[in-house]
Amino acid sequence: MAGITTLEEDNAFLPGLIERYNARFAKAPQDPDSAWVPLPAELDLAYCFAVRMSRKVRADHCISFSGRLMQLLPDPKGPSLVDGSVTVHLVPEGKIYLDNDRYPVAYRRVPASDPVPLGPRRGMVRHPRPVDPKAAARRRRWLFAQG
Repeated sequence: MAGITTLEEDNAFLPGLIERYNARFAKAPQDPDSAWVPLPAELDLAYCFAVRMSRKVRADHCISFSGRLMQLLPDPKGPSLVDGSVTVHLVPEGKIYLDNDRYPVAYRRVPASDPVPLGPRRGMVRHPRPVDPKAAARRRRWLFAQG
């Protein structure tokens, strides 16, 4: 509408546009004092903006998060976390923190090349137990008799 074709013309036109826009739509505030207050120094913004998820601790002191295995490092003074849960905090910058009731938990990422202490890895084939044919036939007869 203003016939602007270059970036320089646009930059020259913008201050006048802002002045006209403010003259038409601006309103004086009811309270002239600023509503903005400084954040407290002790406020942990990473904690406030983190995504939190709970994970159950396995018997080998490991948790699984985002396709990665993380081994919790033991705290000699703290309780065992086996069969308990920890909270995983994923901060906006991408760092991962673990805690147990607001107490930090140290961990290390288990590389994919390390053996998993307990249980089979994904992709491993479990061989089924041998099936007793007579027991399987009894179960089938019982299931069909119920239906």
